[in-house]
Amino acid sequence: MKAETSFWIITCMAREGCLVLNIGKVQKQVILFLAGFVLGVLYIYMIGCRETDFLGIQSLMQISFLEIGYREYFLYLLKKRGLLGIGIVLIGMTAAGQLLLAGIVMYFGMSIGGMLSVMILRYGWKGILLSLSFCLPQDLFYIPAVSMGISLLAVRGGQKSDRMPGYHMGEKKKNRLKQIFLALGVTIIGILAECYVNPMLVKTVLKIF
Repeated sequence: MKAETSFWIITCMAREGCLVLNIGKVQKQVILFLAGFVLGVLYIYMIGCRETDFLGIQSLMQISFLEIGYREYFLYLLKKRGLLGIGIVLIGMTAAGQLLLAGIVMYFGMSIGGMLSVMILRYGWKGILLSLSFCLPQDLFYIPAVSMGISLLAVRGGQKSDRMPGYHMGEKKKNRLKQIFLALGVTIIGILAECYVNPMLVKTVLKIF
């Protein structure tokens, strides 16, 4: 078995084929995300956050009493997440697409690291629970969906790494379509979770403040 094949694993078996994921690309995404996370943490600890109103107690109380129109909120999230997905695809098609996609992954890491740091500095262990409530359960779906999407774009941009022994062009296109529909389906589930489950989780956690 050639060395190129070792970069691939089967992630999902289907009736007429399988979905494949490039392990090397996923590992790079994880490293970039963690690097961004560390930078976000360091940035907040360097500048401090106690003097700002970001996620202060007054803001949290406003959130706890906020009434949500679920239909409008769902349409808002669908538009927002859809535009983000389209943006990632368009960026991935540019000449500097891979570099820009790496920057997006790092930015996600920085955002989460920064928010977690702010919450811990302000509220201690309660801040950890609050950070998790802001991210769950939707990020359990968004992160794999974005990872699949970026992996597909990365593979598209690197044709040499996209060749497997005995792997025909028709099978390749079929498996990519399966991954695209899988990523879209997981994203929709994430939007539903963010719309209908996350607000209840956040309000439940806010009761301890």
